[in-house]
Parts: sequence; C-alpha cells; structure tokens
Amino acid sequence: MIEPTLPPLTRYFAISFVYAIACGVQAQLPTSVDIDLFGTEDPDSLEVRVRANGNSYEGLVSALTFTVRWPASSTAGLGGSRSICPDGLPMAGGGTFEDGGFRYRSFNGFGLQAMGAACVGHTWPEGEWVPVLRIGVNNITGCTAFNIANDAWTGANNRDYFISLQGLEATGSIEPEADEIGACTPDCLGVIGGPDLPGAPCDDNDVCTLNDAWDPACVCVGTLQDADSDGTCDAEDACPDDPLKIAPGTCGCGTPDTDSDADGLADCVDDCPATPGVIGSVCDDGVLGTIDDVIGSDCLCAGTLVDCDDDDTCTSDAYDGTACVNTPLPDTDADGVCDLLDLCPDDPLKIAPGTCGCGTPDTDGDADGLADCIDDCPNTVGSIGSACDDGEPLTLNDTLNGQCVCTGTPANDACSDAVAIVLNDPWDCPSAAVTGTTAGASGTPDQPSCLPGGSPADVWYTFNTGEHTVVTVDLALSGATQVGFSLLDGCSGAELICVADATGPLDVEVPANADLLLAVHTDTHAGSPGTFNLCIAYSIGGGLSQQRAARLDIFPNPGNGELTMHLPGVDDVAVVRVLDIDGREVHRSVMGIAGRATATLDLRHLASGTYALELQGKEQHRTLFVIER
Repeated sequence: MIEPTLPPLTRYFAISFVYAIACGVQAQLPTSVDIDLFGTEDPDSLEVRVRANGNSYEGLVSALTFTVRWPASSTAGLGGSRSICPDGLPMAGGGTFEDGGFRYRSFNGFGLQAMGAACVGHTWPEGEWVPVLRIGVNNITGCTAFNIANDAWTGANNRDYFISLQGLEATGSIEPEADEIGACTPDCLGVIGGPDLPGAPCDDNDVCTLNDAWDPACVCVGTLQDADSDGTCDAEDACPDDPLKIAPGTCGCGTPDTDSDADGLADCVDDCPATPGVIGSVCDDGVLGTIDDVIGSDCLCAGTLVDCDDDDTCTSDAYDGTACVNTPLPDTDADGVCDLLDLCPDDPLKIAPGTCGCGTPDTDGDADGLADCIDDCPNTVGSIGSACDDGEPLTLNDTLNGQCVCTGTPANDACSDAVAIVLNDPWDCPSAAVTGTTAGASGTPDQPSCLPGGSPADVWYTFNTGEHTVVTVDLALSGATQVGFSLLDGCSGAELICVADATGPLDVEVPANADLLLAVHTDTHAGSPGTFNLCIAYSIGGGLSQQRAARLDIFPNPGNGELTMHLPGVDDVAVVRVLDIDGREVHRSVMGIAGRATATLDLRHLASGTYALELQGKEQHRTLFVIER
C-alpha cells in the first residue's frame, strides 16, 4: 500500500506562511541543509544528522521529510524512533514498503516553534553535523547497509528528501555513502561478514598438510604430515611409517632392501642372505675329499665327503685327500662333553640348563624340592604362604610370612574368642601364669584410650572377679616389648583401666562378681609383638573385707578438672598421688581429712586422659582410676 502524501511545498505552504508572518523571516537562513545517516555507539541504532551550510540556524523548521532504504534480503528492520528536540522538531516514521529489492521507510517532522526556544542550547552550527533523530534497528544478522535515498521509488511516491526553514525550502544534498551495521568486517577472502576468519578451516592446496586453517595474518597454513620424519610427506610417501623408504621396493615398507652378500638378491628374498647364491647353487667348500659341492639348506657350501665317520659325535671327520682325519670338536668348558652336545657349553658343571639355567647350580639348600633360584624362602622348608608350625601352641593357621618366618594367628585374637583364665590366690602368682603371644595378632576395633594414635596388636582373656573388688594384674614379658593391657566390662564395653606399658604387678579396683575382659596389647609403633606371661590374682587388701571398710568415691568421673572425694568414716591425714598411664607422678598433695565427709581435689592443670589416683592414709590405702576430659 502506498501512503498518500502531498507535495512538500503544497503540503506545508499554509502553515509555513503563517509562521513566516508571525515570526518574521530571518534575514540570514542557511543556503542549504545536507542530511546523512550515521552509526552510533549502540550497534542496534542509527542516527540521522543534518548540516547547515552558509549560516548557523536555531529557528523554526517548518518541515522535514526523508526516506531510509536498505536491502530487502536483510533480516533487519527499523524499530522505534526518538526525536532529539521533540518540542522543536517532533518526528515520526511511517510504514515500511518493499520495492525493487529494497525496503523503504519514510520519516516526517513539522516544527511548531523555534528550536532554540523549544530545546535550550539546541542549534545547528554552520558546517557541523547535528543529530535530529535516533532510529532503532531490529533483528540485525550479518552486515546490512542503510542510507537515506532519493531514487525512483521515493520520487514516484513523493518521499524524496525535503526540508523547509520558516516556510522556505533549504533542501541540500544526501551523503551518498551507506552506513553499515552488523558483522561488516571483511574475512580473509575480503568477504564482508564472511566465515573465513583466523582459526577457520581453509585449503592451502598442499597435499602434504592437514588441518588447514587461517592464521592471524590471514594466511592459510596447515600441519605438515610426515609420520616418519624422512622429509617426504605422507601423501607422497608410499612408506609413511618407514623413515628409510618412500617406496616398498623389493622387501616392502619397514624392511630395508639390504643385500648382505652382494649377490644381487635382497636379504628378504634370499634364502642364504649371508652367503652368495641360494640353496642348491654350485660352490666350492674348500675341503679336500669332497665332491659335488653345493649350498645346502643350512646355507653352507658342502660336498659329498669321503666316508671317514668314526661314530664319535664329538669329532669332525674329514678326508684330506690321502687319509681320514678325525678332529675333536671344541669343548669350551672342558667338561668332557663337546660344545655340539653340551647345552651349557660355558658351564663346566652342567651339560643342560636344568631348573636354574646355565651358569647357576640347581642347589636346594633347604632340601624342600625347590631349587634355591626359584625358592622364595631358600633357607626355610617351603615357600611364602606354605603351611608350617611356628612351635607356638597358642597360634592357629601357621604359614610362612613375607620374611620366610613361620607365624600364626593367636587363638584368642578377637574379643569373641577370649580365653578363660582363673583368678589366682596372690601367693600363686607368677608361678601360675599363663603364656600368651601377640605375634600375628590384629588390632581391636575400639582403640585403647591409652594408645591414642597407636597401632595395637591384642589378644583377649576373660575371668570372674568373685567376691573381690581389687585384683592384681601381673604381666611379665618374655619376648614382646611395649606391652600393656586394657580391662573392660564387655566387648566394646566400658574401659575400667588402660595401661600402655606394664612394667610390673598392678592393683586394679574392679566390681565384685563380674565377668571382665582383659586385652593384652603391643603397640607395634613402639615395640615388637611376642610372648608374655600373664597372672591375675585377687589383692590381699581387696575383697570382702575391703568392701566393708570406708568407701572412697570420686565424682564426677569422668571429670572436668575438679574432683570431689567422698570420705565417710575416715579420720586421718592423707597423701594424694596422681599417676599417668606410664606410672609417672603428675600430682601430689597432703590434706587433713579428719572428720570430713568430702574433700575437693583440683586437677585442672592435667591434660585429658586416664590417671590412677592413690589415697594413702594411716589406715587406708585406696586406688581409683579417673578420667579427665
């Protein structure tokens, strides 16, 4: 549809005449006003600018009409517009039309008052480009050229560029150069918005290269393909993986056409590459007494000998032309067997490799049927993993370990397999001790509190305390080192005491008539697993009579630094000693407790851990274990 318009002079004459009467015609109007289209800092917009010629101007613009043209093949379109001086020169665009491969959109403006009065500071300085309208651009892809046009279509539809100042036409020229928006940079082939940019694939027309691409200087370069680095590219090399050949030749790629015997035949097709000629060729073996000399299947020149065989394999029998000569064959190791029959010609002790091969005797040092050369335990009967007997009656599944030592797993390695032992009379220890071992033992799932960060190997025992409340644990070492024990009220139960390194008999307060578990452990980080002797007896100072004596209670336990001791019926002055798990005294104090029911002990200076607290009075000697958090 063609938008109806009137010729500019006719369309604006009446209103321009009124403004001319009302405002008076300026004496010095611009001689002409040029128009052009510019890009902006916003890639999605265009700016229309005008340039006054002859004189500056800030008065009334009676009318302004122009048309923007761009290719119809472009996806772009013109969007909304914004007048630069909307009160002095408001402008609006019409519809978009398509004709002759172009799209057109016309814009009209009608000034209602002088620009200088409507927009403070707005003027058209003589010779300078001044913006009058900004137009949005939509859907821009690729590169699109926009320009203000006067052509056949704009002429036929009364849309040519026209400007009137105070009712007088001042139309000037349209800058002919179009303004380009979008991807308008030429690629490496000079195509605007083209795909051939640095890094894009190309073809350098060289069969010797692959992965051709444009470099930053727009030079098409590829990577030379010469797999065998022989100077001939793979495309021209019939043997691309053979640096010595560019053609298969006689022997093919990967095999040189060597002629070692210079007989005209390459080694690869010569059945006797080290001897001139081939099998069956006539030759001269240089031996007297032979006839019909030819190259045999062994590639040696030989003839038919005069029969001088003495039936001795270790002699070379020949006829020298007059008699048979029987020469002994070499015996390099002088063991009486010639090299021809000796499979170990350099070993005087062997004529066959045997198990260990030539040069190594098949010695079986431990007489276990395995030669030392293949026996991973050459000095011990058996091999690693073999069943054996470590001589320990307390272990099971004895096998040779990686050090070729026979070791087994203790029968009481787990808490569930604890061995029951009796609670002895004090005078029966240590003679009634049981023998045990931590060798081959594994660790307990619950880390003993006295071995933080240690690596315990432990074995387990169980006993009943009977009517006694104090027992003596006597642990003597006979092979193991760094051995201690833990006393618990059940598997994964409460720990009554934990001693990291037991150096002698130790009294332990226990509940009466209780089944307790005792784990003997070796800290493998600090000591060595091995055997020990264990004897447990009730303490003479413990038992029923001790229970009836004045009771020593400590609370809270575990504590947080300040402990309260409950002392009913005690009439004494007492020495209080606190020992750490290694038996070192870490606290001592003397207190008068006569007639007192309780006493307070300050242990806030101690680190967290388990301690033995001893109360030594005139008639009392009591020991309890306390835990500090």
